[in-house]
Amino acid sequence: FLFPHVVGYVDYAGSGVSGIEKACDEFLTEHGTTVSVSFPTSAVGTPLQNENGVVRQGEEDKQGVVLAIDATLQRAAYYAAEKHMEKGAVLVMDVENGDIKAMVSLPDFDPEKVEDSLDAPDSPLLNRCTLGYSLGSIFKIVTAACALENGYSTGWSYECPGYIDVEGQIFRCHNLAGHGEVNMREAMEESCNPYFIALSLELGAVKLYETAYRLGFGQYDEIAPGMFGAAGNYPKPYDIRFDADLANLGFGQGTLLATPLQVGKLLCAVANGGRSVSPTLLLGYSNEEGTALAEEVDRPDQDQVLSEEVTEILRSMLVRVVE
Repeated sequence: FLFPHVVGYVDYAGSGVSGIEKACDEFLTEHGTTVSVSFPTSAVGTPLQNENGVVRQGEEDKQGVVLAIDATLQRAAYYAAEKHMEKGAVLVMDVENGDIKAMVSLPDFDPEKVEDSLDAPDSPLLNRCTLGYSLGSIFKIVTAACALENGYSTGWSYECPGYIDVEGQIFRCHNLAGHGEVNMREAMEESCNPYFIALSLELGAVKLYETAYRLGFGQYDEIAPGMFGAAGNYPKPYDIRFDADLANLGFGQGTLLATPLQVGKLLCAVANGGRSVSPTLLLGYSNEEGTALAEEVDRPDQDQVLSEEVTEILRSMLVRVVE
């Protein structure tokens, strides 16, 4: 089963409980095939052999739902995830429009034996692609984007001695010896915590919130009708009462929670020149023959959430990170 969390499962009555089965339950029920069997019995209720009748209704209706999932990518993502981790999520999105090409959550479950997973450890029925997690250093992209959008250059520098003292609270760098003086490109390449803490303190909670909100943090994502990614948690500026709270936020720690979907939106915007995307699992509905997309779902308009100039700088920095 390559798609258990995407497709979901049904209950004993055939009603969708999770995934697309739940999101499109009414449509799938209307266009599904029903099978009934009638047969005579003896006076004691024993079925009489060779006299049964099977009635199939709706079999000629091939209309169904069309998903954005790419089977080849899903298979590759699933087998890679299964090989390298016991618990986690893999998400592949089209950077231009947010179409979800692969969505894998481990541990997974057998849709035909859901009862085996109800009390299983690590909650295999949960779709981890839609859950909020502590984010960590990938949020430094948001801090850098906020700075660049507000007129700071990549030359803004900070002397990293291996830690930073914020109102008596010590935040350490992963390099305990320190990175010395680093600019934004070098700090991103080295993932220097004190640099991004100092940068977030320079920017302030309001500006950082405005950038993060434009990029989709702290908001639900509807990937199919009634099927949502969690909003996670992005603290409002008035919730950040101390500089230490802002320091935590600047490098993705503290009370910040975000989903893989939200991280995907961030990276799509960086990759596509700053345009917002809406993670989309359901593209629409097929024709009656089931051979082509006949009706598309509505999509939100794409907004310019980062400037093209800023995303060009961010991309070049992220290339340096990988190299």
